[in-house]
Amino acid sequence: MKCPYCKHDLAPGQNSCPWCGRTISPTRLAEELARDRDRAEEEKIIEQLERGTCTFPVVTMPYVPGYEIVRVIGPVYGLTVRARGFGGQMAATIETLVGGEITAYTSECIKARNESLARLILNAKKMGANAVVKVDFETSGTPAIMIFSAYGTAVIIKPAGETRPQETEAKA
Repeated sequence: MKCPYCKHDLAPGQNSCPWCGRTISPTRLAEELARDRDRAEEEKIIEQLERGTCTFPVVTMPYVPGYEIVRVIGPVYGLTVRARGFGGQMAATIETLVGGEITAYTSECIKARNESLARLILNAKKMGANAVVKVDFETSGTPAIMIFSAYGTAVIIKPAGETRPQETEAKA
C-alpha cells in the first residue's frame, strides 16, 4: 500500500509513514485500499474491453436481447478527463497541416473511451447492477483537455423466460 499523502510504499499494517511522518488513520487506510482495489478492477476491465472479452452487458439499446429487465436501479456514469500533452499537441499540429487523420488524438480518444466505459461498468457493479442499457458517450474539451463520459441506466437482468424462485412458489 502507498501513503495517501506522499505516495511512498508502506509495509503491511504500518499506520505512520516513515517518509513524511504523518499518522494514517484506519479510515484513511481503508479508503486508500478501496481506491487501490478500484484501480486494479478498472485496469482489468480496460484490458477486457481492449481484447473484446468483457462479459458485463453494456448496450446502447433499451434492452439486452435474450434477457428481460427485472429491476431498474438508476442512472450510472463513467467519466475521465485527459490532458493533451505538449508533444501530442505538436504532433497533432503537424498532422493538421498535412491533412488526414490526427493519429495522436485518435489513440488518446480510444484510451479515454475505454477508461470512461470501464468506470461506468465499475460504478454499475457497485450499485448492484449486472448490466447497463441505453449507454451513450459524450465528449467535450478545450485545446488542453478532453472530457469523455459514458452514461446509461444500471439494471438487473435475467434470461428471458426464466422464473425466479418466488414466482415458482407463488404458482404452486
